[in-house]
Amino acid sequence: MPRIDYKCFLESCVKKPHAIFLIIGLSFGMIFLITVPAFAGGDEAAHFNRIFQICQGHLFGEKIPDGKGTYLSEAMYMYEVGTSPSVFIKSIFTGSTINSTPLTTPMHFENTELYTPITYIPQIASMLIARLLDLSVPMTYYLARLSGFIAWLAICAYGIKKMRVFGWAAVVLLLTPLSLQTATLVSADTMTVAISTLFVGLLADGLMAKEPMSRKQLAALSAVLLLLAFSKMPYMFLAPLILLLPAKSYPGGAKIKRYFLVTSAIVLSAVTVGWAVISQEDMVPYKYITESVFLDQKTQIWYFVEHPVSFAYQLYNVYIRSCYDTADPILGYAKQTSLDFDIPGWAAALYIALLTAVFMTLRSGAKAKDYLDRFSQTLCFGAAALVFILVNALLVITWTPIGSPIIEGMRPRYLIPIALMLILALLPLRAKSIKLTKNFYLLVPVCLTLIQLSVVISIYYRYYST
Repeated sequence: MPRIDYKCFLESCVKKPHAIFLIIGLSFGMIFLITVPAFAGGDEAAHFNRIFQICQGHLFGEKIPDGKGTYLSEAMYMYEVGTSPSVFIKSIFTGSTINSTPLTTPMHFENTELYTPITYIPQIASMLIARLLDLSVPMTYYLARLSGFIAWLAICAYGIKKMRVFGWAAVVLLLTPLSLQTATLVSADTMTVAISTLFVGLLADGLMAKEPMSRKQLAALSAVLLLLAFSKMPYMFLAPLILLLPAKSYPGGAKIKRYFLVTSAIVLSAVTVGWAVISQEDMVPYKYITESVFLDQKTQIWYFVEHPVSFAYQLYNVYIRSCYDTADPILGYAKQTSLDFDIPGWAAALYIALLTAVFMTLRSGAKAKDYLDRFSQTLCFGAAALVFILVNALLVITWTPIGSPIIEGMRPRYLIPIALMLILALLPLRAKSIKLTKNFYLLVPVCLTLIQLSVVISIYYRYYST
């Protein structure tokens, strides 16, 4: 039996960005998944209820008193709002099952009601299995967390692998404390980020490849485009980035490219319009939960259209005037949005230094011809800007009362797919060779490990220190 050279194996893993992503992501992700208390993440209960609603066969919200949502069993309701974390954990094997009580308790979750089932595929599968086996509510909840996280890890790792050496930039972006913890929660953003990563990976692979795509690769790109359109509506407008691929990348050249682009445009438009029309049937006004006021969508839309200056002022307040508050959660050291705990300032500083160093290293020695041409870079920045505007506009229309000086419901995790797209514009994808040193292969995983260790310590002090 041949001996395994573990030294060579480890050296090979260290040089592969997707391998480092899997090792660090799996190690710390499982810690976060287990140690962060149930429903402690942003809107986690609303996402869990949406998954339950879909598994009940309801594609859209039911009309309930004072708005729309669904009916939960008494057991689910008690575990979500009236059970301490310690009791929740102890009830994994002995608690009430998800099928044990009738569905009589109305529950609002308008903020997740319009998300398509595509954004919850892994969690839906795990909940259907839990219902079939009649598992406890806590066990069902943790299976939903685990299934989403494993799917995110596998899909992102494959996308990073397709990016080749430039996958290091995606590794640093995806292993921020915010991104990794979001992946371990019950959330629609888990699959949205995973699909976006895969889309960027396939585009980068096509731009760097010397040979045209095979028909299987073209079919895979088509499937990812469809998933992107079915994830969250604003991110569908990242689809025009397929224009970055030259005609030589397609099997059949310019003729196949034209056919592919026209077909994609028709299908994506049909998906978007169809979902928008169907989802508006029997529309019940949104209820702004925190202030108990109703938001009429038509009134919101007309106010948004007629007052663009107000929208600009809201953007200014959120992203410029309060830029420190917005930047903090992206790094994960403020008690806002998805994170409910602080991490040390040195960890945030280390992350900024690491991100800067990785991008500068991947750009070092590159010539102007190695980057995308000016039109392609403009397309990347334009698509990113459009999605940014749409994300904020939808939050204004569906979640922000008229006259509010800020945009309610904004979560920095919504910007992760946009940041991933900028890899295509900022890095020299046409460079023939990029040489990375041993120090690079050592410092990137060490710095990421230190940052994640600081999160583990922060979780301990936040939830378990007496």
